[in-house]
Formats: sequence, C-alpha cells, structure tokens
Amino acid sequence: MLKKKNRLRKKKDFEKIKRLGEWIRTPIFGALWLKEMAEEMKFGMVVSKKVSKKATERNKIKRILARLIKNKEDCWKDQKGMVLILVRQSILNKSYDEISKEVEKVWERIAPEKR
Repeated sequence: MLKKKNRLRKKKDFEKIKRLGEWIRTPIFGALWLKEMAEEMKFGMVVSKKVSKKATERNKIKRILARLIKNKEDCWKDQKGMVLILVRQSILNKSYDEISKEVEKVWERIAPEKR
C-alpha cells in the first residue's frame, strides 16, 4: 500500500488532473500526469464498475497497481507531480508480468532518466 502522503484523496485533485493532465495511454489503462503540481509525487487509481462488477476484482487490480508503483519508488521519490491511473476492462485478462510491463512503459514517459 502506498503511504498516505503519496495518495490522491481529494476530489479537487482528481478533477484538476482530469482537466489539465497529459495523457499517457496503454492498452490496459490510461494515465493522466501533471508535473510539478504537488510537493511530493501522488498517485490515484480509478477502477470503475464498468471494468468489473465484483469489488474483489476491482480491489485486486488496485493492489497490483499500488504494489508496482511502490516497487518503482526509486524512480519517483525525488519528483513532484500527480498521476491518475484510469483502468480499462482489458486488464482483467492480463497477468502480473504484463501489467508490470505496461507500468514500465508509463515510467519511461514520466521519468526517462530514472528508469
């Protein structure tokens, strides 16, 4: 689980990212990224009921993404900004390794020098 200081929790932050963020699209999720808009790097995840009606599946997806983000802490520890991950339904068929590769592609765009 991500630390509280690294989680997006306020509705106004989610709305700000949706309005001003830069899209990074992958086949299984989209990521909106705002650079330098927070003191520390903050992350939010949205897994709607369109992805899965089962809360257990939605929570599992959030846990996987949070673990992958936490594992890449050395990439984003010194950066400032906010990232919002909007999950697509195609993530349900993917393995942990496939999701990990897609997250890696997003890090290449956000922090190319810190991979």
